[in-house]
Amino acid sequence: TIDGNVPYEQRRKAYGTTGGILGWGVPAAVGIAIGNPGKEIWCIAGDGAFNFGAQGLWSAARYDAPIGYIVLNNGQYQANRMNMSKLPGRMVETGQYPGVSLGHPNIDYVSIARGYGVEGETVDDPKHLRDALLRAKSAIQSGRPYLVDVKIETRFGSFDRDWYDHFSIAKGWTPAETEI
Repeated sequence: TIDGNVPYEQRRKAYGTTGGILGWGVPAAVGIAIGNPGKEIWCIAGDGAFNFGAQGLWSAARYDAPIGYIVLNNGQYQANRMNMSKLPGRMVETGQYPGVSLGHPNIDYVSIARGYGVEGETVDDPKHLRDALLRAKSAIQSGRPYLVDVKIETRFGSFDRDWYDHFSIAKGWTPAETEI
């Protein structure tokens, strides 16, 4: 609840950046945990932004930073597609947005977290989210970071999530030579 009588140091706080810096939140959460010992710390990042700062998990694991990481995973750089969807033309007509899809191969954020020494799990059914968050909270209370990869729906119009601007370095294929 919001109560003006609660002392400032006891209130919940949200930290962010106004600079639009991708990946800032993952390592910043470690600094916030250092500066707020004993506080419950959660970091919520989109999958695209998470890719720019995933190495912050290593610091969280190394220094026993009790942080709950939530990756909102819609398989795309949604902010880019949102802006592109405002332009008329082929992208909007086909749902094919270059440089937006994070599939092929799909990124396994739990494996990335484990590679940095952080436990985690994937949630693809909303019915299982509460239990996953409770496991994350338990890890935090035990002094460990924990990651929950939450599969979410896309927004801002249709999107062909299977399409990407494919080319192969090994085979010498370029986008101009492949059927688009």
